[in-house]
Amino acid sequence: MKREEWTDRLVDSFLQEAVAGEWPSDQTRQILARAASRGRRRVRAWAPLAAAAAVLVLTAGVWTWWPKKGVQPPVYPPPAASGAYTVEGDAQVRRGAVIETHEGEARLLLGGYARITMRPGSTAVIAGRENAEEIFLTRGEVECEVQGRKDRLFSVQTELGTVSVVGTRFTVQLTGEENDMNAKTMLVKVIVGTVMVTSLGASPSVLHAGERGTWGRRRPGLGTERPTIQDAKTPLEKARAACSLQERALKAQRQQIENDVLQDAEVAAAMKASQAAARAYHTELNDHPEYGDLKQAREAAAAEFQKLMARLRRGRREDWQKNRQEFSKLRTRSAELRGKMLKLAEAVPELAELKKKKQDALISFLTKYQEKLNANKEYADLGKQLEGIAEWVREIDDQMTEERRTRRDADR
Repeated sequence: MKREEWTDRLVDSFLQEAVAGEWPSDQTRQILARAASRGRRRVRAWAPLAAAAAVLVLTAGVWTWWPKKGVQPPVYPPPAASGAYTVEGDAQVRRGAVIETHEGEARLLLGGYARITMRPGSTAVIAGRENAEEIFLTRGEVECEVQGRKDRLFSVQTELGTVSVVGTRFTVQLTGEENDMNAKTMLVKVIVGTVMVTSLGASPSVLHAGERGTWGRRRPGLGTERPTIQDAKTPLEKARAACSLQERALKAQRQQIENDVLQDAEVAAAMKASQAAARAYHTELNDHPEYGDLKQAREAAAAEFQKLMARLRRGRREDWQKNRQEFSKLRTRSAELRGKMLKLAEAVPELAELKKKKQDALISFLTKYQEKLNANKEYADLGKQLEGIAEWVREIDDQMTEERRTRRDADR
């Protein structure tokens, strides 16, 4: 093939790829090798072609990178729901909506990254904002699965505390009467990953996969069991108790590392900033006149609810049927007031800005904290040991179950 024909084909190929918006294949080595084999005179002869090829490569890159006309940026997904649920007031599924489940389960999808399963008999309010999704759980139980990313936060807020994550799987359950703070408890169980729990008047607590904690006025703090070898009778029970004791010791070491990481200058500064942002937001919120009126009205509704419940407990079944409508009205009134309190934070620009600062500060803190833990080799080793113990415990439990089944069959 003559040089002129080869040159024409090469240029045609570059042009076709450029017009199609594709990145041309890299021909640099082939061109330079061919030029070097023919001497400096040939290099000068090839210079215009190499320059043309470079221009075409640049054109193809610009063609690919340049925004296409009519192409819109991705739209942030709105809240979505499926399953057996109702929306209070027959409203749409959107921020501020009160979602209730009765006999069946419902699923919420927030921001495309937070999937929430609401158990039967649960009520939650959709709150939050883009990349900082949040629900306010008022009763029942939810299981949450969050796809992790540094710039995204998800929180489950209750009157007893807030569970915040940047990516994990966990459950939050409220027990006790809906409007009785003294009887309420919040149970948090982590299935995968790590969560941060903040409650009123307490320092942040960290829970890991397989751990659970209980918060409330009657039972604050982490719920733990104290296994003893003395109570064990069979070899398997003794092995199970020994594993539990070892697990407690390893978790204590891990807790110490977590406390040390919280004292790290960078993490401590981020936590302090997060706490300061939260205090600023809640102070401004509680000082707002309209919020104070709503809070007072809701406390009055809760007091009426408690009086009604006390009267029904002392009465008969007929009294319950007679007062069912009053009970329903009080519950609806309480939910409406809570919804207005949540919406107020988004409706007032100053409060919305403070809430955004609080959420951004919490994302920064959680991200820095998790990065420091992930970089700690001893912490990672403890995690692996705990995973190994968890596997042993499962095997022992399976053997104990099999032994009980064998003894039961023999007794028959």
